[in-house]
Amino acid sequence: MKKLLLLFCTIGYGVLHAQNPVVEIRTSGSTAITSKASLHALYTTSPYIPIFSQASGTGIYSQEGLHGEITPDASNPKSQFIGVVGLGKNAPSLGGNGAYNIGVFGSGKHGLWGKSSESFGYGVYGDGHTGVLGISNTGGIGVQGISYGGGFAGSFLGNVTITERLGIGISGNAPDFTLDVGGRARLRSGGTNENSAGVWFNNNANNQLRAFIGMRDDNEFGIYSQSMAQWLLRLNVNIGSICSYSTITNCSDIRLKTDITPIQGSLTRIQALNGVNYHWKKHPETSLQTGFIAQEVQKIFPELVETDQEGFLSVNYTGLIPHLLEAIKELQGKNGQLEARLSAIEAALNLPTGTGK
Repeated sequence: MKKLLLLFCTIGYGVLHAQNPVVEIRTSGSTAITSKASLHALYTTSPYIPIFSQASGTGIYSQEGLHGEITPDASNPKSQFIGVVGLGKNAPSLGGNGAYNIGVFGSGKHGLWGKSSESFGYGVYGDGHTGVLGISNTGGIGVQGISYGGGFAGSFLGNVTITERLGIGISGNAPDFTLDVGGRARLRSGGTNENSAGVWFNNNANNQLRAFIGMRDDNEFGIYSQSMAQWLLRLNVNIGSICSYSTITNCSDIRLKTDITPIQGSLTRIQALNGVNYHWKKHPETSLQTGFIAQEVQKIFPELVETDQEGFLSVNYTGLIPHLLEAIKELQGKNGQLEARLSAIEAALNLPTGTGK
């Protein structure tokens, strides 16, 4: 018989149907047909569905509509061990589009499910224009990869495009942004300063690099301007020093402020501060530091001291500048009063003005 279409009904493994079957084989065992043919154990052609398999029934084992398995003693001249292969060739296509000829198509809760039990095996391997296509229309999973151990749930070699949102580390949640990361992300270095760990930012037209944020070298993190070809801000991660290429300004427009009141009594409070030199406990090797003790500043200028979640204090040194200015003005006022009194005393003693004698 040149063409043989088979209908297999197996209890425990599934049901195979053929269009207008020529031969029908029924069995109550676990296998309907076995073959050790060197080329094809079963070969069918049909304009419809050559082989249809449906898993049904109950039992302690998983129900499998189609099970493909290879063994080490299989005839394998090309060293290819493949359980199931689907090849989509130039045949009448789905939807009249020749680009969608599909070798293996899965639809349902688990349309196509692959499991690799070997160290370097592939659960599902796709090769072609669209290697593996997974579609979910009802909130399910198009393609799922699971790795137990040191393997990879998914691995890509070549260009990868994601047209919607990508969620990483947000198990059970749908991503809210184009890239949605749960927990810390890690950016690895490319091996040189030009390829250091960091992120580039484009202009709005996406035709020009504008800024880079990341590692300048092993010791500095910073912000780089592409148009200026200059690192605008550098933070030394070893000693904590910050270097700015240009002047740093604070937002100070009057239109942004309310409840404006003049500063008073700055001189007395400034005189109560004590400037100190010090080294950091954790890094005594760093250079000598100059500053204030935050606890002392907090008693005098509480508005200039912040407390973090661990209880450590920090000082707004810039906020001291207005107090220093007002203290200088207050000193100038007192000096003017002293000069006026001295002039009055000199005039009373008939002394030449300015002699102080």
